[in-house]
Amino acid sequence: SALISYPRLEGEELDFQSEDGIRLKGKFLRASTPDAKGTVIFCQEADSVMDSCGKYLSFLPPAGFNVFTFDFRGHGVSQNAAGYTPRQWASSHELYDLFGAMDAVKSVRGVDPGRIFLMGVSRGAAVAICTASISNDIRGIVTDSGFSTKWLLNDYMRKWTGVILPVKRLPTWVYWILEDTGVFASEMKVQCRFPSVEKALRTLKTPILMIHGQKDAYVSSKHARKLYDYARRAPKKLLEVPDARHNESVLIAPDLYAKTVVEFLEDALRN
Repeated sequence: SALISYPRLEGEELDFQSEDGIRLKGKFLRASTPDAKGTVIFCQEADSVMDSCGKYLSFLPPAGFNVFTFDFRGHGVSQNAAGYTPRQWASSHELYDLFGAMDAVKSVRGVDPGRIFLMGVSRGAAVAICTASISNDIRGIVTDSGFSTKWLLNDYMRKWTGVILPVKRLPTWVYWILEDTGVFASEMKVQCRFPSVEKALRTLKTPILMIHGQKDAYVSSKHARKLYDYARRAPKKLLEVPDARHNESVLIAPDLYAKTVVEFLEDALRN
């Protein structure tokens, strides 16, 4: 449904490998201008495909930016690792995929490796933040509807406490223990890591633009502002879009969305 009414953007098909050897497929869309200002690698939301960039980033090639979009493992036309089931949470597997995409983009003709940006939506936002925190090759990050795995788990435990238990609320320290236990148990079950977005933001020095809908019922805007506060060392900006739900900011305020993203990318290049 996310692709309805959005054109399938044409580009150069690219086959590449993730950092751990999984065969992935992507598409490189060149800037409409003679000289590209930079290249944006797009990380789509869970259960989506590379063509969803037509919903979020169709304005970038006319603005002078290349776009590289790809299918994460287990999505679209990319392969998957044996026994791995992609989930809503960002895992180490998706980080391997994005590092592979970064290497692939650097080999494309005309790409300046010093002008690479990341943009991620929902789970893709978490992947972008965690990758940028351990890479020196990213000029800036744009996130849309991003979230922390642990905080989201904590939010939902608090929401359902009164339904499952005979009390409305447990002590805060109990939720802290449960969130750590839940993530650790999940890592053991699926044999991968779920990197910490909040820890990545604490060390991040890369400029970051965070976009979030004020009516997001999946990841509250309070969650977004808390993540924003964690990015203490990075140049940062937060755009909250009234009336937008999860992943809907580009639908509710398309002109503001495009203007804010392009201005952020151009400022990151100047600074």
